[in-house]
Amino acid sequence: MEDKDIVKIVQVILSINELTKKIGIERVVEEYDDIIIGINNPLISYGYCRITNGKTKRFKENEQIVLNANDPEISYLFCRYVPGADIPQHGKVVLKSKNPHFNFLFMRDIKGADIPAHEQVIIESGNAKENYNTSLYIETSDKKAHEKVVLNSHSAEYSYLYERNVKGADVEAHKQVIEESNSEVYKKLVKLVNN
Repeated sequence: MEDKDIVKIVQVILSINELTKKIGIERVVEEYDDIIIGINNPLISYGYCRITNGKTKRFKENEQIVLNANDPEISYLFCRYVPGADIPQHGKVVLKSKNPHFNFLFMRDIKGADIPAHEQVIIESGNAKENYNTSLYIETSDKKAHEKVVLNSHSAEYSYLYERNVKGADVEAHKQVIEESNSEVYKKLVKLVNN
């Protein structure tokens, strides 16, 4: 998508938002539901449903436009900000994307998310940051599996954060990763904290 297309989309969404303030949601829905469906753009459908709090007459059609985009970010935002979103269907989009960041956000922020499935995607991704975040913010997470990913990543940054912030962390293993790294910053941090 080109910048000029994004600008047009933002202009459409802002215009709809202004109209709802002037003439009310009910009248906007009455006059624009068919037009929005006809545009067939997932960002516009998401913005429209968000502005109208999901009170469109053709809500499911707008939601299907969003789902058909197979975009984990739009599916996450739709579930986060639009009442009545089909969480399992949007969850499938996010899972299929294998994007560790949006899988983390989805399971953290969306009530009814399939936490074990999203957690597995994050573990398989090998992404140190999102494995650390999952251990830190998802109470029911498999902390040992996420810790193993962080240790195997050899990331001094996330080993430092993990051993400092996640209860039950293998402190010695994380210190070893930090010592073996070439990161003087994290080596100094460990020394400062331990003195």
